[in-house]
Formats: sequence, C-alpha cells, structure tokens
Amino acid sequence: MVRNHPRDSMPEPAVGVRSTRGVGRRWSLRGLLERLAARDYGRRKAPGLIAAGVLLAGSGLALLVAVASSVALLWSQGADRSARGYSTPLPRPVMMAPLPSATPPLNAGLSSTPVPASAPTEPLRLAVTTVTPAQTAAKTPTSPATAGIARLITGVPAGKQARRLNCEFQSASDLAGFYGLEIGWEALFLKVGYDPNGDPNKGFVGLSMDGLPGGAFPEGYGVYAEPIARGLAELGLPARAFFNLDAAWLRREIDAGRPVIVWATYDMHHNSVDGWYTKDGKTWVMAVREEHTFMVVGYDGTDVYVNDPFDGQRKQYDWQTFLQSWTLLGNMAVTVRP
Repeated sequence: MVRNHPRDSMPEPAVGVRSTRGVGRRWSLRGLLERLAARDYGRRKAPGLIAAGVLLAGSGLALLVAVASSVALLWSQGADRSARGYSTPLPRPVMMAPLPSATPPLNAGLSSTPVPASAPTEPLRLAVTTVTPAQTAAKTPTSPATAGIARLITGVPAGKQARRLNCEFQSASDLAGFYGLEIGWEALFLKVGYDPNGDPNKGFVGLSMDGLPGGAFPEGYGVYAEPIARGLAELGLPARAFFNLDAAWLRREIDAGRPVIVWATYDMHHNSVDGWYTKDGKTWVMAVREEHTFMVVGYDGTDVYVNDPFDGQRKQYDWQTFLQSWTLLGNMAVTVRP
C-alpha cells in the first residue's frame, strides 16, 4: 500500500493568494531538516541530521568564544605592559666624554720646575664628598733598611676613610694630624666645597660622597690638589699644591721629613686618561677612572711607601708602577711648607 505524504493532501492556495503556512519555519534549522527528510532521506535519517546540525552549531559557538577570549587576553597583556612602563625607553647612562684629538697633552705648557698653586679668588660653596675603590694587591711592606739607602717618616697618621669618595679629605686630615692639628675631614669639606660646574680644581665633583667608586662627573668623582691645599690653609695648616713633579722632588720632600699627598689611582692601576667639559662648556677637565690619593711616607732603592686611606694600611709599590699612576693626573701633590 502506498502512503501519501501529508503534504500531498493539503489544499492548494487560492489563485493570487500567497500561502504563509510554514514560512517562519522554512528558514529554521528544523524546517530545513524536515524538507531534506521529506524528499529522499526518509524518516530514519532525520534524527541523525538534526543531531549533526546541533553539533555543528555548538562547535561554531565554541570557536567564537575561544577567539573572543584570546583577543581579550592579548588586550589585557598589552594594557598591563603599558601600565608598567615597558614601552618607555631606559635613560642612557652618562659616560665620560671622549678625549678630543685636539686637546693638548696633560703636561702641555708646564715647565719642569714645580709650580705652587695660586690663591683662590672666589669663595667655594658647601657641598657633598668623595671615596675610592676596593681592595689592594700592594706588597706587604718590609723594612726599608733592607734595600740599601732609604728614608721613612714615622708617626704619620693612617686613617681609614669613612665614606666611599672622601679619600682626599682623609689624607688631608692625616697630614694635619702629623703636624699636630686636629682637622676632621668634615670640617675640611666645608672649606673645600662643591663645584656644580664639574671642575675638581675648584671643589668636590659628584652628587654624593657615597657615590660608586671609579665613577665620573656628574655622578661622583673627587677633588684635586688645589682646593685641598686651600682648605687646609684656611684651617691653619700652611699646605701648598704642586704640579708637574718628579721622583727627585718627591725624594727631597721625604728626606726633609715632610709627608706628601699624591693623586694617583686605586692600587696604582694604569688606567687611561679621559675627561669631560664643565657644564658651562668652557673648561676641559682631565680625569681618570679610580682616582685616588695616597700619603707618601718613605722610599728606598726599589719601592715607594704610602699610607692608603682606603683601608688605613701602609703599602709599598715599585717605583715604576708608582710613577706610571702618579703621572696620569699631572703629578699633583700637596705638602706643607713653613
């Protein structure tokens, strides 16, 4: 027996009248599946098609949710990086200016005769102070008498610097102590002052006496001989600054019983000479990394004996190593002349 499909018994719509039956359903998923089943697939396949359609729709929805989640995650990470400042470039470190080829040699224009520093014409400002590097590899001092003719000044104080960048002030305080004057490095610093223009020939250069050792302007550096001698003179010690010296001059001072503060480098390292221009651009400052002071107290045929304010210890260096380091900053020195 042939069973007619229910649709075959439905009355035809009148002429000129559009049938609206099933219009809302025609474009639905269910309507589509019913039409497919009604044609050739049969009723047994209809449930499977419906299930497949539902599964397909669910998979599409899950895919949309996953894409939306990924976009939201990327956006939140970008916002977080921006909030943390990752997009802002780091500031470039301030480096010592390279030495221009046109800059004259360190000792250019200086005579072979030691030249004392002139008196200052401008008062110095108050400021902040200096220190030097780390540990030493100098030889343990032996008796100078074992090396033939020798001179050693006894009774010279050997204080240990209290701050990272105040070696010059500690050496000067020890020099005053040898002559019976109690001058603390803090009192001397108040006389020497700070030069914001960046010239260690005028005052201390650096943002803090606790700056990192071995640095340069503007972070931290030190002070040269002339301001130290001037400050000691103002506090009652007739100190003088000298430049362009040599080994013979140094031996004469030690022979006369006068300890000498010298400007060299930490542990007598033979570092390269560099420098910078002062803030006003008018003056080129000769400088060297690890600038450091020592108090020379003796010598013999092979070595020089110094007090090191870094650790308050006496050390000795062979003459060649000592002179190479002392020469870097123009053989500066401070001593006391009556």
